[in-house]
Amino acid sequence: MTDKLKFNLGKSLPFLQIFKKDGKTDKLLLSIFILINLLVLVNALLHPPEIGYDANDHLEYVRTLPFQLPDKEENREFFSPPLPYFVPSLVDEACVAIFGEEDFAGPDISCRRVSGKFAQFVNLLLSVGLTFLLLHIAELLHPGDRILKLTTLALLAVLSVYYKTFAQVRGEPYVAFFTILAIFLVLKILTADDAANWKAGIPLGIALGCALLSRQWSILIFPALFSLGLLIFFKDKASGIAFGKIILTGLLVAFVVSSWFYFSLYFRYGSFTAFNRPQTEFAFSNMPRTFYRNTGLGELQLFKTPRRPFFDNQFIPTFYSDTWGDYWGYWILVRRTPYRNWVCPNNIQEITPYLGRANFVSLIPTLILAGGFLLGSLNIFGVIIEKRKSNTIQLFHAFLILIVLFSFAGYLYFVISYPFMTNGDTIKGTYMLHMFIALVMLGAAFLRWVTERIPKSTYIYFIILALVFLHNLPVFITRYYVICERAT
Repeated sequence: MTDKLKFNLGKSLPFLQIFKKDGKTDKLLLSIFILINLLVLVNALLHPPEIGYDANDHLEYVRTLPFQLPDKEENREFFSPPLPYFVPSLVDEACVAIFGEEDFAGPDISCRRVSGKFAQFVNLLLSVGLTFLLLHIAELLHPGDRILKLTTLALLAVLSVYYKTFAQVRGEPYVAFFTILAIFLVLKILTADDAANWKAGIPLGIALGCALLSRQWSILIFPALFSLGLLIFFKDKASGIAFGKIILTGLLVAFVVSSWFYFSLYFRYGSFTAFNRPQTEFAFSNMPRTFYRNTGLGELQLFKTPRRPFFDNQFIPTFYSDTWGDYWGYWILVRRTPYRNWVCPNNIQEITPYLGRANFVSLIPTLILAGGFLLGSLNIFGVIIEKRKSNTIQLFHAFLILIVLFSFAGYLYFVISYPFMTNGDTIKGTYMLHMFIALVMLGAAFLRWVTERIPKSTYIYFIILALVFLHNLPVFITRYYVICERAT
């Protein structure tokens, strides 16, 4: 890596080349890559699309497209951008044209089910693309560094919320994919050998525009981009101006790609940020003290009963339990009959103790992600304090930290501004999946930093992560339908 900042798209590695080391295929790396996406595939096959956060509204959104957007009176997800639902809606249209509206292969197979299943398999393709991009990012940062690639995938592999989110028909898998694509494009701009070119902002803008057409969370990437530009300008005005041109080009392209939907919200409902609940003026007093200060560690509830309603409107334990487990009961904690003629025996008593143990074991990857956050934060101070030009790795890690900070701050602002429900039902790890994947990259960088100082530690933390994976494996695979039976 050089200290000079130059911008262009650069060259890409062939797909299979990313799995090679010294001309030979890295079987362990390829195996982890396949394992992650195999679990996504298994869940796409097993998990009913009717089960998930606001699942019915998301499926009905699919049925409303492709020729019109859902109305506020008809669908609570009217405010959601349409990209995640568009291609499944074409499948739904074709299905209805061929088979009609009614169930056509038994009481449980309808065009609604077919289009929902198709959406889940599209998520599988997004997962394959996302995991490949993570490997490519690792290669660009440290060419030929096998450990960085392995630790990146290993940390992703133990991230429970990843599998749960990619099994649902909703926008967050798209946000995660397009966010990582945008991060990848920014890194390619920073690591390229050629001079600055505003045209590099075009693919970046397309990625950002698609993210905006997937879910509103993606708007939180933009302040991180602007802040990165300011950091670059602070160190080198010429490079900052060049990067600013790319950002402005990307912003213009993103506006062209996505603004039509937000203008439609404005013209129909009088707001670019229309939502299905009344907004309250932001104030920390909107939430009770327990929202901020309760951790779930009292009487070790976080490790004994990490499910609803034990942490009603308590941010930290709910967010943690939904990220590493199934706090709301849409994944492995089965609370009710999921769909039509299927009867699912309640497994709350069986699963709750296990979810507590999973929360406890997940303290290990949580600490690794926290270590990555702290180490990455130092890069921001390094960029500001050091007199010499910052290198690409410093800037890139600073960018990831900025994404985490702005995403989390924006998410907290949202939760506190909509205190409508007393159980805190807007506290879900799924909403911040893209933030967790940024933390995964930072966590991998932290483990690489540890390895440089304690070479033999590699074996230790890989064994530990493998044990975490094995213990938490049941959290990675849906229990719905696996334990359900058809009603007689």
